[in-house]
Amino acid sequence: MFQQPEYIHVLINHLPVTGLFVAVLVLAIGAVMRHRHIVLVGLALVAVFAAAVIPVVYFGEQGFDRVLAMTYEEGGQWLRRHQQLAQTWKYLYYTTAVVAAVSFIVGLLRPKTLWTTVPLTLVLAIGSLAAGGAISEAGGKVRHTECRAALPTEISEPVSLGGATTIT
Repeated sequence: MFQQPEYIHVLINHLPVTGLFVAVLVLAIGAVMRHRHIVLVGLALVAVFAAAVIPVVYFGEQGFDRVLAMTYEEGGQWLRRHQQLAQTWKYLYYTTAVVAAVSFIVGLLRPKTLWTTVPLTLVLAIGSLAAGGAISEAGGKVRHTECRAALPTEISEPVSLGGATTIT
């Protein structure tokens, strides 16, 4: 089971969404209360859970072909959409993790600057949550036919145009 990357992906894929949601709550509460220690804990949590997207993407990529082989046509379309969204939005997670980590370090060294970096971190983390919701929705539809109302949109696949291949 743990030798199959798709199972590891399924086990850890909630961390960048659920964990980041809790981290955003902690950070927002700390910011509203203007409590430096709570804000620092929130920043550390945001950094950790945003960075959790790294192994999630890695194991998702490693298990892609095996899951594709297990799905029917419509599930395969949702899997490709899930992969496309993950590849597009993973950089927002990376940026969020770096900004949160830098904000944490700067907040430790220069406490007064903490209140200028927290809003940016919150905006990035909330954006990451929104992206994670879209990625998760497409991923859930790969195997759960009861969640599908339509086919996915905007799948980029090569199309042949008179000998030239282009991406649509």
